[in-house]
Amino acid sequence: MPCYSRAFSYLSNMRPVSDLTCKIFAFSAIPEFPADVLVDWAYEMVQLGYDTPDLLMLAATSKPANYFEVLEYAKAAMAELQLPQKTGGDAIISFYSFYIKKIAAGENIKQNLFALCDALPHQLLIDYAEDFRLLCFAWEDLDCGRIPQYYWEGADSYNIRMIVQQQAVEWMANNKEAYKIDF
Repeated sequence: MPCYSRAFSYLSNMRPVSDLTCKIFAFSAIPEFPADVLVDWAYEMVQLGYDTPDLLMLAATSKPANYFEVLEYAKAAMAELQLPQKTGGDAIISFYSFYIKKIAAGENIKQNLFALCDALPHQLLIDYAEDFRLLCFAWEDLDCGRIPQYYWEGADSYNIRMIVQQQAVEWMANNKEAYKIDF
């Protein structure tokens, strides 16, 4: 399900944007941002009907993409679409929200939890989403038969999925201002 935005100056109200937009807000704040995500985002935006010169160039880039080759196109495409640039903690939270929204919706909970934990350096996860790091460790222990696990009190193989989803819903409510797409 795509995110929705307010009107761009030249586009209609409530036009859908790619789910990857949450990640894209963070590309300038995260060292070694995966360049292929920039290309995938541009491709999805073109499929949704957006048509700007730099967005088209970015969407047409072959993968695997080189970060430094696509960086200027990504910056220009964001400017063309009047997307705000996020920095610091807001950028990191926006990036994490891509996975956490999916977890909260019950979509591939385990897969998205592990992707979240592997997406960025652990220090960023500790700073902005520590509970998910601990839940990931707990789930790994449970998968390996280490019972009891000591990362999340009360979590076992029967309720770990529900606990992770509940934490995602709470995280989304607590970080709404940082991850929302509102321009």
